Amino acid sequence: MVIPSALPSGSIYLQFKVKNECMGQLKKKFKYLHLSCTEKKCQCLLGGENQYYEATEKRCISYIGGQCLQHYSNPCPKNSYCGEISENIHGSSFVVGHKCICSGGNSYTRNRQCLARYGTECNSNLPCNYDEFLGCLNGKCKLPVLNFKK
Repeated sequence: MVIPSALPSGSIYLQFKVKNECMGQLKKKFKYLHLSCTEKKCQCLLGGENQYYEATEKRCISYIGGQCLQHYSNPCPKNSYCGEISENIHGSSFVVGHKCICSGGNSYTRNRQCLARYGTECNSNLPCNYDEFLGCLNGKCKLPVLNFKK
C-alpha cells in the first residue's frame, strides 16, 4: 500500500506499510524512483535535506545546492544541472561529490529554485528571479521602473 505523506518541510515521501517494515523486494522494485528504505519508510535516497519526492514525475529530485547522483537522468530541478564538487588537496583537484547548480542565465532563490536572472529572456514558462526583485518586461528580466508623482 502506498500512502503519500507530507513532511513538515512540505516535501513528499512514500511510506510502504508491510507489517510496519520496508521489505527488500520493495526497495528493488522502486529503485528507479531513487528511493531507499530508511527507518521503516521508503524515502529519497539522499535524504530529505538533499531531495524531495516529486509526485507528478514519480521520482526524487535534488534541491538546488543539494547533493545529486550524476548517473541518474535529470536528478536536478528545472534550469539546473548536477555539477562536480572539487577540493584542492596538496595542489591537486579531486572530485568529492556532486550538487545541483543553476545553469547559465539563472540564479538561486531562497526557495532552492533556479529562475532567470537580470538581462536574460523571460516569459510565462521562464519566470524572473523574484528574490532579485526582477520582473519580465518586454521579454527580458529587468528591475521595474517606478514612477512617483509629486
